Amino acid sequence: MAAFEREWAAALEESRRTLSLGGLSAVLQD
Repeated sequence: MAAFEREWAAALEESRRTLSLGGLSAVLQD
């Protein structure tokens, strides 16, 4: 269970980083 939670937290963190990067590049391209 702990390993699953750790993986879930890591996936959330990575998706959040990707989203913020995507939003930043969208702003720069605009």
